[in-house]
Amino acid sequence: MNKKKLLIGTMIVVFLISLLKMTVIPGRGILTTIITTSAAFLFFIVPMRKVILNLFSDKRKTETQGPAYANVLEAFYAIFMSSFTIGILFKLMHWPGANIMLSIGFIPILICACLVLFIYKASNCVYFSSARAIAIATILYALLFGTQYYYHFLETIRWEGSDVLEYYNKARTESTEESYNIFVTERNKLLQLKDKELYNTLNKEYIKAQEEAKETNAQVLYIIDDVAYDTDTPNKVFLSIGIVEPYAISSGIKIDKYLKAIGSSTFKHNKFILVTDNVRQALSDLENLPWQTDSFSVKAGNEIYKFGPNLQE
Repeated sequence: MNKKKLLIGTMIVVFLISLLKMTVIPGRGILTTIITTSAAFLFFIVPMRKVILNLFSDKRKTETQGPAYANVLEAFYAIFMSSFTIGILFKLMHWPGANIMLSIGFIPILICACLVLFIYKASNCVYFSSARAIAIATILYALLFGTQYYYHFLETIRWEGSDVLEYYNKARTESTEESYNIFVTERNKLLQLKDKELYNTLNKEYIKAQEEAKETNAQVLYIIDDVAYDTDTPNKVFLSIGIVEPYAISSGIKIDKYLKAIGSSTFKHNKFILVTDNVRQALSDLENLPWQTDSFSVKAGNEIYKFGPNLQE
């Protein structure tokens, strides 16, 4: 395939795959990772292939090779375009280090593209026309994915209609680690529930439960399926079970690990208020755990349930 068509086509594919973030298609994360990683590989190997061939070729410059310094520009283009695209993947997936990777690639690829547009001479029409088209497409690609406006657009559209949008805007406005971690937690709850209406309902219950917990010295236990979410418990509580990353905590912890952390720390509660998408399943999960902690009670609606090794008391 023609190099111009391949590189510009790859940029279009990365744009289209980024729009998957606004959908609820199963496996979109895996699909985004595979396609964007493949695009980064193409951005590296396609320009570098020509550079390598020119370095080891004994042939004189052909009519399609262009200026001699094109090899240097293409080598830089390949390296920085590839790292920039990996940065896009990290940004779309909300992985740490995304902004650094985007910053590393953003300015260099813009410089490479501008050099092609303003320094290359159109002495070879075939080569220059192709390079100019790639340069213009690269500038548009960098401006789209290298700024925060596009990602803000994706997040706003994605969370519209749910309370997560409020947490996102708060995290964006305050720019603190705490507000960002809360947003990540709420985002992960919605992603697991896959239902904005249900999430909004549970979120209102969660806010009420937090108010009640302060008055009764209880802990809110937010469970989706068999995963517990908790932003209030100090991070040191989770050190006992080897969970130290805030992102891991905000992504949810299996109920048994969560209660093991609570039970093995000095931060203890004997009362919980249950907020869940499935009360019956949550209570069943709690009842069937291999208990090694003190007994405690859980309030679900107007009912009180006791759990632990001393249920007869």
